[in-house]
Amino acid sequence: MKSVQELLKTKKEIIYGTDRVLREARSKNLNSVYVSSNYPADMFVSFEELVDSCGFELERLKENSEELGAMMKKNFLVSVIGIKK
Repeated sequence: MKSVQELLKTKKEIIYGTDRVLREARSKNLNSVYVSSNYPADMFVSFEELVDSCGFELERLKENSEELGAMMKKNFLVSVIGIKK
């Protein structure tokens, strides 16, 4: 697993937000999806159901959404990050 700092330094496009990441995942445009430690379990299941059919990696981070937002230099909470192909 890459650390969040390594992910943010990648040259690939990073998207965030449940709706946008789900849309891109269904379009098979993502390499990987990372969710915060406090992401709701029922929403996490919706990503788990797409993993096999859409071909991306899914991982739960140790950081919560507040920490993830701060690492991304956003002034709001970030619960889901998608890395585009």
